[in-house]
Amino acid sequence: MNFQELLTRLSASCFAADRPDYDWKTLRLFPETRLDLVLIVRLAAALILCIVGALVHSTVLRYVLLVLSVLAAGYDYLAAAITCILNRQVFRPAVIVIVCVIGTMAVGQPVDAAVFLLVYRVVSILIAVVTVHAKKTLEAAVGGEIHSPAEIAAPKWIGYLAPAGLCIAVLVAVLEIVLKIATVSRAIHAAMIVLFLSTPCALLISVPLVWYSAVNGAYRCDVLFRSCRSMRALNAVRAVAVDEGEGDSQLPKVISVKSSQLAPEALLQLAANAESCSNSRTARAICAAYNGPILTQYLSRAMDIPESGVEVYIESTRVCVGTRELMILKGVDIPDADLTDGYVVYVSVGEQYAGKILLQEVVQSDTKPALKELRALGVHTITLFSNASNDSAAENAKELKADHLYCKCSGQEKEQILSQQVDNLSDGELLLYYDRRCTAHPEHSSADLDACVIPEESNERFDADILLTSQDPYLLPEAIETAGWVEGLCRE
Repeated sequence: MNFQELLTRLSASCFAADRPDYDWKTLRLFPETRLDLVLIVRLAAALILCIVGALVHSTVLRYVLLVLSVLAAGYDYLAAAITCILNRQVFRPAVIVIVCVIGTMAVGQPVDAAVFLLVYRVVSILIAVVTVHAKKTLEAAVGGEIHSPAEIAAPKWIGYLAPAGLCIAVLVAVLEIVLKIATVSRAIHAAMIVLFLSTPCALLISVPLVWYSAVNGAYRCDVLFRSCRSMRALNAVRAVAVDEGEGDSQLPKVISVKSSQLAPEALLQLAANAESCSNSRTARAICAAYNGPILTQYLSRAMDIPESGVEVYIESTRVCVGTRELMILKGVDIPDADLTDGYVVYVSVGEQYAGKILLQEVVQSDTKPALKELRALGVHTITLFSNASNDSAAENAKELKADHLYCKCSGQEKEQILSQQVDNLSDGELLLYYDRRCTAHPEHSSADLDACVIPEESNERFDADILLTSQDPYLLPEAIETAGWVEGLCRE
């Protein structure tokens, strides 16, 4: 074993950010060794030595005990610092920490040096524990592996912090000595303080903990982020695409029943009995509008025709309820006065036209304020995907002040639309795809971020960045607002 390998092994339990292979682009906080128990024993011994050394009166014995305390707590940091210096990586946190410790001891403050290193190591352990706990919480909630939950992007300026701090520390020491403001010992001590402040300790300690706390706190409020990065990305969302999905809980409303041959109640009864064979939104809306019993014993040869309607025989008479195209297909003539482009279904008995039922989409009371709040948070483009017909959804889109409306799109068509919207956004702006029913995209869409609603007890897996366990759409603006608040807190 050569000297370099020995140093690498000695620094094995050092904090991941201080290892020679550390990548400055991300702060990877997961502990990478199994020396946790050994490290705890070392820190306990270092604490005892530090307390005893601070209480003894003999200067020599005090220094000996405190040096032993420093070595017990941070010999791996010393090894990591030497390795970094040999690799010409002099601005690594391990190097700066060791320089601060040695400098503080050299100017006659061994207690400060020992306490500083102990606190630094204890906080590092706390970060590792919180990180592992956060990962397990997220994995348990998601039901499987999560995507890089511990990666927190470091600000670009952090790479210049240590060099700038070193220059300022040297300048402070030189000025205090030249101007005779302090003794050499005090000047070096002041320089050590500046050097310590220039290390990213506060960033390493506070920023990840704030994001992890926010992610776990959001989960308590029905919002689960797959990673801290997903929460941070919400701050750049400037466009939102809302997909109603299948099986919208807010059914259309029957607003009129017109027939020249039957009473409105009789036509509605006839249509409801026929539509009882279908599970479409239109069929469920008509059945919900009819309060009487469904006489299933008289129904036979029922056929549900997707996107068109139903054909069923009541006793021996054929009854059709559906679109104009279905009536044409069955050879039923609709009077010109009854033709309309609205949300309407036609009813025929045998070969004869019987009447029509006019419906209207209902805007969910919770959607409009949620979209208004998204606008207030900086979202400038809102797109709606609807499974209803274009005519019936147009009024809703107008009332919701949506910028774009797309009806009855296939999965491939939605992907193309989302891709185009991503391309049309300015640099730094992101598109969030919000699936209110978690049915359109079990895989991640082509949007920058995916959010979907899924019951908390569901065993299904969806490759979304954000999972909402409640159907309240106001959770979305609340999540964006929370991400902005946390980002501001970290920036401060």
